[in-house]
Amino acid sequence: MFNLHQHPFRRRRFLPAALLATGALLLNASSAPAAPARTQVEAFKPLKARLPKTCKGMIQGMSGLCLLASTSPRARNTFMIRPVMAGPGSTPPQAVALNTFQSLAPGQYRLYSASGFDALHELTVTLQQGVPTVIKTGTVKFNADAKAHQLQHYQSEGGIDGRGCQAEIIRGGVRAVLPGNYQVTAVDRAAAKSPQPPGCLTTGVTFNVLAGEGVSGSLRAATNQEPPASNTYSHPNGVSSLASISRFMADVPRLAILPRWKSSRGVHNPDAQAHPALALYSTGTRVFMVPFTWRGKKRECGLSLAKAGLPSHVLLTDCQFRGRKLTHFRVQPGSYYTVNNRHGKNAIEGNFINNPIVVSGVNFTLQGGR
Repeated sequence: MFNLHQHPFRRRRFLPAALLATGALLLNASSAPAAPARTQVEAFKPLKARLPKTCKGMIQGMSGLCLLASTSPRARNTFMIRPVMAGPGSTPPQAVALNTFQSLAPGQYRLYSASGFDALHELTVTLQQGVPTVIKTGTVKFNADAKAHQLQHYQSEGGIDGRGCQAEIIRGGVRAVLPGNYQVTAVDRAAAKSPQPPGCLTTGVTFNVLAGEGVSGSLRAATNQEPPASNTYSHPNGVSSLASISRFMADVPRLAILPRWKSSRGVHNPDAQAHPALALYSTGTRVFMVPFTWRGKKRECGLSLAKAGLPSHVLLTDCQFRGRKLTHFRVQPGSYYTVNNRHGKNAIEGNFINNPIVVSGVNFTLQGGR
């Protein structure tokens, strides 16, 4: 377990940490209970991060590392690098200066935040002979809200009694981070001053940070949204499943459309912009939200979002309308970006709808919501 008091960077305004992988998440846990009717959650919008094209002092033909971070806005963090195979005569861990070339011998290394935030989820870097290796960080900006922001890697887990989580508590500012999926939860500002390591939280919003790109988060009040009965559809016999979702073959007995999804059943939209979402309800309290964009009154009327490195696909086809009501459509089988709660907390991942779903005899509202 990371001990804050033994760490040379303890004077900073953040605490230890650890992370997830990119793309699909592979964590098994029970599904999350429904969230309170109203809560404060983080919402993100794209942030234009300007990174240098190259590092200062970089020389072609020389082995080494160029770690790029945003200069506008200026992102800050201290990273360390160490050989994968440590032993007698190996290079000791050393700090990595952002945007400055660092000469290193060829080989495999681990790159991580000096605070301990990336413990267990360090980035493996292979440096080749005579080739400078360039790595781009992601950029995360947090506003100085009334609450502080507890940031942890998606797959962070607490130690005994849930304590000792690898997490940072940040009041605000711009951070350079390794690309990946993260979770952030609003906490009291006093937690940033606590000498005790924070416990891992499961109630936050999960978001993705890509290399060379940035996001800006701020708190918003989220009200639990339930789709009206008029926007809900079940199998005509009232018993059979409409479809299944891989990799775990979860049955979907019911679906709905939320015209402006922000938060439903504890599953939060990480985007500051509200999106229409196809809600696929599985057993228990599990729900898979597939955010999409309307394409007007076209036969292919719904296009899934391209997010977290996953491409966009046609989601809704064979669309028929009566005025402003959607009366018939077909959900296309395929892989889509989803936000769900099947891991016991918000997850973003690619999920596969295994078979088509034909919805007819409905009058779905396309607009409205909070």
